[in-house]
Amino acid sequence: MEVLYRITSFTSDLKKFSPEQYRLLHISDSADILFFGESSNTTFAPYDSIPYSIAELAAQQMPAWRWKSITKHASHAGIYKQWLNALNPKSVPGCIVITVNLRSCNADWRYSALEPALQQALVMGKARPRLLNRFLLALGFYPHLSERLAQKAKLTEWDTTSLPVSKNYPYKTVRAWDDAFANGYYCKPDGSWDMDKIQLACHYIKSYAFALHAENSRIKDLDAIVQWAQIKKCTLVFNIMAENLNYAETLVGPELTRLMRFNRDFIVKRYSTKGVLVIDHLESVKGADYIDQNWTTEHYNQNGRIAIAKKLSQVLLKNLLNP
Repeated sequence: MEVLYRITSFTSDLKKFSPEQYRLLHISDSADILFFGESSNTTFAPYDSIPYSIAELAAQQMPAWRWKSITKHASHAGIYKQWLNALNPKSVPGCIVITVNLRSCNADWRYSALEPALQQALVMGKARPRLLNRFLLALGFYPHLSERLAQKAKLTEWDTTSLPVSKNYPYKTVRAWDDAFANGYYCKPDGSWDMDKIQLACHYIKSYAFALHAENSRIKDLDAIVQWAQIKKCTLVFNIMAENLNYAETLVGPELTRLMRFNRDFIVKRYSTKGVLVIDHLESVKGADYIDQNWTTEHYNQNGRIAIAKKLSQVLLKNLLNP
């Protein structure tokens, strides 16, 4: 049955249920540089006149290199780790660019309701008999938490994890910090609560009030990616995306931006010493160049995408040998 399934239905099932892994089987041997990203790569402002992704803009600056990119919204290091395992081992590109989204390390993203669908899309590419993968997919047998358990885990982390804030800063957990701002931190001239400003400030707190450490699951995933690249002997790039520090500072204050910079520094220091080419864009995009002005995202207009692509291509041109 396994042989029959491979011959008749596997390819169409892989394309249907795991489209990214299907593409990886067919593009890795035609790429010098393979770029993995999430929505930051391919989100455009309606007023943009340059409709190119970050990967496309970088590739335009490096015409001698063949670029390929895989983008999936809400993806993260844990997904990229699995994508790498789906590559044809005989044709691994010489350079892998991994999008590192600091916000993806927070509790809200790690326990996101989008995670089950991301995990489901990996099943067909697992290193198991292919017919078995199809049965497991049909049975919903893939790692994921129920919505209730994911919500509980997230809230527990927000309630109990102490933040390394300044000694005299009154808010030591995400919950305490969020509650303080949610309960009338900003008021309008008439004394009523400025709910738009309050809600946005609270989004920033829940998105960025955390401190990275070796046990964070995203860090473990990045560690695994480093080990993979060392075995494959390819150049590994961690591309740290820009975050809106301008608005974080204005809405919440320097304690939050200090944590954001701490997390950036953690990534840079940890992986630069492991032979990874770490490119830091954290403060490369102005607040006005974020498409979503009322939410925390890494969606940039053409000015932001061009700035990131320019720095990415410049660093690669400086560090890569000619193809």
